[in-house]
Amino acid sequence: MSSFLLTKLETLMAQEEKNKLEQKVLLEEIELEIEKKRRLEMDGTIIKLRTQVDEFAKNIEGRIMPNNIDVVPGCYRSQNEQFITLNEFMDNLKNLSEEELRRANAGRNKKLVTIPPHFKIYNDIIPLFTTMIGIMDKQQSQIDNLISRT
Repeated sequence: MSSFLLTKLETLMAQEEKNKLEQKVLLEEIELEIEKKRRLEMDGTIIKLRTQVDEFAKNIEGRIMPNNIDVVPGCYRSQNEQFITLNEFMDNLKNLSEEELRRANAGRNKKLVTIPPHFKIYNDIIPLFTTMIGIMDKQQSQIDNLISRT
């Protein structure tokens, strides 16, 4: 009877060891699935954010600003265009001295030296989001690198 019990105990201990090993494998698979899901969500978040930033950018692309070439001394860009891009508008402003900018802002040329708030917001926020996307991409690549080392 005692050998039967010993055999049964050995069988149970072997089964317990097998169960522990199987449990360990299952836990690793679960962790891997959770990590895959997290990465997919992170990739999805980055893609969604990039898409939204692209949509923001569409609001300020094209010829939306009045041509301010008249307030810029010595600038030879075409004066025939009634509207110019926001970047061209800002490039023209860079050619003005502080005094010229102050004078134009105080006079009737204010609209030729001032970016409307609804365009300025987009122009200011897009680089911030672009930087955030870059940081998120870099963090994700560093996380992937660390995970691949383990």
